Amino acid sequence: MIHIEHDDKDVFKMYKESKECLTQGKHLPVFDLPPEAYAFGRATPKSLLDVDFGFFGTDTVENTLATEDFVRDAGYVDSEDNLIPISYKLNKWGYREQKDMTALENIEGVGDCILVTGNSAAFATGSHEEHGFCRHLENIIGKPVYNLSINNGGSKSSTRIINSWVNILKPLCCVTHLIWDRTRLEFDDAVQVGNHNYKRVFRKYYKGLDSYGHQKGQILPAEEILNGQMLKMWEQDLDELLKIDKTLNVIWEFGEATKLDANRKIRERYRYLPNVITNPWIMFQESWTDEEKAEYFAGKAARDGLHATSTMYKDCASRVAKILKEKQWIR
Repeated sequence: MIHIEHDDKDVFKMYKESKECLTQGKHLPVFDLPPEAYAFGRATPKSLLDVDFGFFGTDTVENTLATEDFVRDAGYVDSEDNLIPISYKLNKWGYREQKDMTALENIEGVGDCILVTGNSAAFATGSHEEHGFCRHLENIIGKPVYNLSINNGGSKSSTRIINSWVNILKPLCCVTHLIWDRTRLEFDDAVQVGNHNYKRVFRKYYKGLDSYGHQKGQILPAEEILNGQMLKMWEQDLDELLKIDKTLNVIWEFGEATKLDANRKIRERYRYLPNVITNPWIMFQESWTDEEKAEYFAGKAARDGLHATSTMYKDCASRVAKILKEKQWIR
């Protein structure tokens, strides 16, 4: 069995404290900026700031132990079967960005940088920071790239973060990372919603739905109602994001749409808009040939087996850099 020196109890404790920030008003930091500027908005606990986690999001101890062979093949185990650590070092605002952002008046590259936000693809869950999209983009364009993404981010959180930081960083342009999943919402500028919790969250915000998406007191399921509510909110959030000037929106998509994705008609309506591009999200498949697996692992796979390889992030960053130059947003 792989030896893991440090567990992930600290990150799960942080998730719990994030919920308690809203429900009980506990664990809140002293906000030096409006709460909306922080990674989790008003649900940002002190334990998310200036911290270095060993696991985050889908990159968990449980997943690592359940996929030991994959983790070894991906190069995350040393010769003595010790797990090679990944550093999720978060700054004083809760973002995985290592350029000094402590003193806002001395931030590097103000007025000549790029702001990146969005979901775990920008956060680079499961990967070393240097293997992620933001570091590749920074190396390609030769300008500071600020990674203000969050795990499980969506259109509304991206809009919140851009609006909070655009007058501080004064970026040349912004780049967001999204997926088609209609559960990717944000309530009250703090509550992150996704496929892991949307029914529980909707139970609180929509009193007519129970935790299974059924109408209370009725036998017939309200799944259609729930899906319709989520889709309408998801579209409104994306429409607001698309109003932001000089913002390129990268939508990662799987080979086949999932049951939680926006329907095909809606996807087709957005995918061809001027400031939207789609990018393939390729996950490891046991059915691949040995050659295909070798190529995948050679690209520096993410430890969780779900997110993109470093090579995929680099290819995406190259695409984005080319488009930003074509639009004359950068030189």
